This record gives sequence, C-alpha cells and structure tokens, in this order.
Amino acid sequence: LNSLMTNKASIIITPVSGLIGYLPSPELWASYQLHFELGEEIDLTKLVSQFVQMGYVRVGMVESKGEFSVRGGILDIYPLTYEDPIRIELFDTEIDSIRTFSPDNQRSINKYDHVQIGPATERIIPNADLQLGVQRIEDAFKTTLSKTSDQQLKETLVEKVTYDIEQLKQGHLIDQIYKYFGLIYEKQFSLLDYIPNDSIVIVDEISRVHEVVEQLK
Repeated sequence: LNSLMTNKASIIITPVSGLIGYLPSPELWASYQLHFELGEEIDLTKLVSQFVQMGYVRVGMVESKGEFSVRGGILDIYPLTYEDPIRIELFDTEIDSIRTFSPDNQRSINKYDHVQIGPATERIIPNADLQLGVQRIEDAFKTTLSKTSDQQLKETLVEKVTYDIEQLKQGHLIDQIYKYFGLIYEKQFSLLDYIPNDSIVIVDEISRVHEVVEQLK
C-alpha cells in the first residue's frame, strides 16, 4: 500500500483474502504518509502518538522493522519500506539531520534531505472513526442476540464480543479487529481501490479462487 501511494511501478502478489479484505480508504492511507525534510519544525509529542496509531511499537532501541524510539532529540524509526532504520536528529524542534543507520552498530550509512514514512499496519483507524464503529458493532451485536434462540450460543457470543467491544472503546486495536472492519469502516474499500486503473490483474487457479471467495463470504 505504501508503494502504491508513491506511484511506484509495483508487482503485488496476494491471496484472495488480501485482495478483497477490507482496508482504510486510499485517502485515509495517504494522509498517514508522513514527509520529513531538513529544517522542518516538528511536534515530537504529537509525532509519537501518530507513530503508535500507524502501527509502530515504541522500544528502547530500534532493531526490527515496525519499531521506533525517542531519546532526547533523537528519533529512530524502522519503516517497512526501507532496508535500514532512519535516524532524525533535532535541534530543539527543527530537523537537523536525516540519515539511515545500522541497527547492529548504530553507525550512519546514508544522509538524506527528506524521507517519507508510511504506516506499519493495515489497521489505520482514527479514534473518532473507531468510536463510531464501536456503536455500529454494538447495534449489530444486539440485533444478532435478539435473533439467536440457542442460549449456549448467546452466552458464548456475549463473552467474546463484549470483551472486544470494551477493548475497542478504550482505543485498543485488538488482534482480530479485522473481524469488525465491515462495521468499523463506514464505507468498504479493498486493494482493488488502490491499484491504478491501467493495472494488469492476473488470477491463477480461478476455480480455487471461486471456492475461497465463497468461504470468505
């Protein structure tokens, strides 16, 4: 998705679930493509919150993709689209240097005038949208319970779904949140909405694809 947002020529290989699964709108994804340039002023506190929402995990020292750390005026982050992590050094609130570095010995590799950092997860949900989505989940859950006559099944649903709803209300993106994407996102988008209109789509083993699609419905 990050590659598609930068209009790079791309070859994408995906299972059926990846092709038709729910995704944030392309406009929302594009709004989380963060650009950094030398001399730019940034709000580090706000940035930390953004990175967490973008799926990055805050650690003491960056070693793996999807991690970031803040130490004084130094921001380290390891985007999925870079071979090496990025170090942004600040002079007060101004970007003083941008460079990649080795996670093994912390030595600088290349300097840059600007970089673009995209999300580390497909689960991009602004808090306001999440709360609206939770309300839709609760409404759908009540409807489902009212139509369920099996008492044991009701108890199982209440146990599992109630916990998920409470976690989502607190802003926690649960591991299996994808189960609720159809309700959290008011409009549904898929990978097909991201690819350019002149793309070539090749489907292999079409009969098997039809079977999987029926299973995923």
